[in-house]
Amino acid sequence: MRREIKIERARRLRKEDPAYWTYKRLGERYGVSTTTICEWLTGKVSAWKAAHPERVRELNLKRNAAKREWERNHRAKCPECGGEMGAGSASRKAPPARCKECQPFWEAERVHERAERIVEWWGGGLSLGEIAGRLGWSVSHLGQEFHRLRERGYDLPYRYQRSAPRFPEQAVA
Repeated sequence: MRREIKIERARRLRKEDPAYWTYKRLGERYGVSTTTICEWLTGKVSAWKAAHPERVRELNLKRNAAKREWERNHRAKCPECGGEMGAGSASRKAPPARCKECQPFWEAERVHERAERIVEWWGGGLSLGEIAGRLGWSVSHLGQEFHRLRERGYDLPYRYQRSAPRFPEQAVA
């Protein structure tokens, strides 16, 4: 939905029932912050920003510097080597699994372990759909992964289950 449409609808809803359509509720509905909704409906924040561009820039610089400092002091530690993780590892809900030096080796181990599980399940007679369900993937993605794994030499034999040949000339006499 375009921004202009969101603003118009938010204004209409707020006008209909201001007690129900609070800035917070409108923000949740349109996926924006309460400050943005306030700015859309009243224009006060925008007017202040327009009147004080130097102060806005100064505040942003201070906020960004404080954020960088916090990130430097609160980085997660790599479980393999104990080294510092990348920027953002402290504020993310799911930090990267390893530091930049350890990540490629750890990732290769994970890919190999997953490939071995796929080979085991395929050898045990599970279908593509069942394996994809266990991995949380789509069948299409699993098919592409099968192709990559076969290229790397993993034992994933093809399973053709044809009850009859596709073309008459393929029939064995």
